[in-house]
This record gives sequence, C-alpha cells and structure tokens, in this order.
Amino acid sequence: MQAMLPNTANENAKIVAGAATAVIMTAVLFIVVLAVLMQ
Repeated sequence: MQAMLPNTANENAKIVAGAATAVIMTAVLFIVVLAVLMQ
C-alpha cells in the first residue's frame, strides 16, 4: 500500500480493479462449478 500518494483517482482505480477481479474470480468459480455439475 502506497500511503505516501493521497491520490483519489489512484485509490478509486485500485478499488475498481479489486472489485472487478473479485467479480471475475466469482464468475470463473461459478462456471467451473456448473461445468462439473453438468457432467
């Protein structure tokens, strides 16, 4: 964490990137579970 940079845009970008990563990981997990159940 870079606390020395009080950049609001940078912090928002990190939050958005983290949220997007979490959503993508959840979607991938969901797809994998569905694929396993379909077999």
